[in-house]
Amino acid sequence: MEQQAHGSLIDCETREEPHGSQASGSRAHGSQPHGTHGLPNNPSPSIPEARIRRRPEWLKDYDLGTDLFDAGRMNFADAGRKNFAGDEGMTFALSLAGDRGMTKAGKEGMNFDLSLAGDRAADRGMAADRGMFLSGFSLAEALQKPTTPGRPWKVYGVARRPLPDWFPASLIDCFISLDALDCADTANKLSPVAHEITHVFWVSIQVHENEEVNISMNSTMLANVLNTLKSATPSAIRHVTLLTGTKHYMGPIFDPSLAGKLVHQEPPFKEDMDRLPYPNFYYALEDLVASYLPSITHSVHRSSIIVGASSRSMYNIVLTLSVYSAICRYQGLPFRYPGSKYTWDHFCDMSDARVLAEQQIWAAVTEGARNQAFNCTNGDVFTWKSLWKVLCEVFDVEFVGYEESDEKFDWVAMMKGKGKVWDEIVEKYGLLETKMEDFACFEALNVVLHLGFQHVCSMNKSRELGFLGHADTLKSIPMWVGRLRDMKIIP
Repeated sequence: MEQQAHGSLIDCETREEPHGSQASGSRAHGSQPHGTHGLPNNPSPSIPEARIRRRPEWLKDYDLGTDLFDAGRMNFADAGRKNFAGDEGMTFALSLAGDRGMTKAGKEGMNFDLSLAGDRAADRGMAADRGMFLSGFSLAEALQKPTTPGRPWKVYGVARRPLPDWFPASLIDCFISLDALDCADTANKLSPVAHEITHVFWVSIQVHENEEVNISMNSTMLANVLNTLKSATPSAIRHVTLLTGTKHYMGPIFDPSLAGKLVHQEPPFKEDMDRLPYPNFYYALEDLVASYLPSITHSVHRSSIIVGASSRSMYNIVLTLSVYSAICRYQGLPFRYPGSKYTWDHFCDMSDARVLAEQQIWAAVTEGARNQAFNCTNGDVFTWKSLWKVLCEVFDVEFVGYEESDEKFDWVAMMKGKGKVWDEIVEKYGLLETKMEDFACFEALNVVLHLGFQHVCSMNKSRELGFLGHADTLKSIPMWVGRLRDMKIIP
C-alpha cells in the first residue's frame, strides 16, 4: 500500500534599508576556502552550538513567492525516481522557505512569513522554498503537479504571519506558525512531524546591510531547523536543497561598508570558481549543510535575478518595475531607464521561479546531484535594452531609449517619495492593500542596473547531469506581470 510522506517549508527573510553598493568591475583572484561561517581567517565555534539562540526583539517576520511548470518541459515522471533513502518505502519531506526577495525590515529586522513543506508518498522526500511568495509559490505549485517526480507530496506551510489573501490555500496541506530564529519555538513546532521529514528545500533568507549579521541570522535559522530534524527519534532527514545566488561570485554587493572594495569573479560564472575573500552568508550556509554529511546530503542552487510573483518580496524585480511603470502612467511621467549605459547594452540573465522549483525537485530525487552546487538560470541571456521594450509593451507606456542624461537621474530618491502616489493607485484600482516601502527594492535594482560586468552564469553543469529546465526570459516577464495583475497586486 502506498504511504504518504510529510514535510514542511519555512519562509523567512529580513533586511535593513540597503543603500546599495556597486561591485567592482575588476576580476577576482583565487582565494582559499572560508571557515564554517564564510568569514576568512576567523574561525569560531560550530554553528549548531554557537548560533542557536533566542530571536532578538529587533527582528521581525518575512515572506515568499511562486509559479508553475510549463507544458513543454522535460517530463520529470521519466526522470530517475530513486530516492536517497533507497526504495524502502516512503519519504517524508520538510521544506523551509524564505523569500528570496526580501521583506522590508528596517530597524525591526526580519520578517518570517510562510513555510511550505512537501512530502512524497511513494518516495520519502521533502521540499523547502527560498521565497515562499517569490520562489516558494512556484515550488508549492510544482509539488502539487501530477507529473512531479516523487509524487505525491504533502506540503506544509510554515510562517510567522498568516498566508496572504492571494496565496491559494489548496497548495498547502498543513500550515504551521513558526519562528526559525527561536530555537525553542522551532523545536516545539517541528518536533511533532520531525520524524517524518526526509528532504528539506531551504529557500529562506534574512537580509541586512551588514554581511556578518546576515551570516549569524541565516545560520541560526537553518541550524535550528536541521538540529530539530536530526534529533528526532527516529530521524528521517536525508537531504537538504539550499537556494542561494550569484552573490556567491560577486560578494556582498549590498553591504555599504564594502562599496568600491569588491572584486568579482569573471563571467560567465561557473560553480567551481573559488570563493571570494569576503564574508558571505551563502558560504556559511553551504558549510553548515556540509557539516551534516554523510547522514544528510545536500544540493546548492545558485539563482540569478529571480522572476516570480509576490506581494512581500523585497528582491522582486518584476514587482518593483511594475510599480515604477504604474506610477509613471498615473502621473504622466516618462518610463526612463534608471541604469547605466553598460547594462543597457550588455548581457544579463534571470531565473524564473518555475525553473528554480524544477531544479530543486530534480536534485532532491537525482542521486548524481547529491552534494553538488548548481547555477540555476533560464538558460538564455538578454540586454536591458531588449527587455525595456518588452516592459513598455506590457505596461502600456511609451518606450524611452537610454539617454546619457539618465546617468544623473536619481531614480531611487524619486521613487522613495512616491509612497502616497502608490496608495492612491491601490485605492483607485481596488488592489490588494500594500505599502510600496514594504516590497519595492529600488536600491537593490539600482545596484543591479549599474553593475560594471555582464551578469551571466553557465548552466553546463546541471545540463550535463540531465537537468533541462529552461525559460524564455522575454516571455517569462509578461507572464509574471499577468499573474501579479490576476492577484490584484498591480493594476
